[in-house]
Amino acid sequence: MNITTRPLSSDECVQLITHAAPPWKQQYFIAVFTGLRISDLLSLSWFPYPPEKVLEIQTGKIKEIVWSDLALAHWEALYNFGSPREKLFIQRDPSSYRKRIQSDCAKLLIPHKHVAFHSLRKSHAVIAYRQGGVLAAKQAMNHTS
Repeated sequence: MNITTRPLSSDECVQLITHAAPPWKQQYFIAVFTGLRISDLLSLSWFPYPPEKVLEIQTGKIKEIVWSDLALAHWEALYNFGSPREKLFIQRDPSSYRKRIQSDCAKLLIPHKHVAFHSLRKSHAVIAYRQGGVLAAKQAMNHTS
């Protein structure tokens, strides 16, 4: 399903992450923090420590990630959630992420039209842009132009 998604505002991101139940809280945080696409998030291995570099499936480019202490805490909580498994992100069907974020937004009275899991990637770009302008957003999204 292709829809034009919108980024969540910073306040909406905080509200979503604060009120979401585990493991969604951690999955939302890691998505906003890294700006990775759902395909890349679903490829992250279940490992106690996050990777410093991720090979982006869609572009074939390497994305470097510097993990903050808060991001490491979310990774650890997600790693310790549930049973041992092959991949870090628990649900394997990408559409379950769209359905869940729309459901969580609706419960929190966040307008959820045009919201999908990709909205978290767009939120990452907006945060980078606000902190450092176009070049910071370009770097954060691992874009070449």
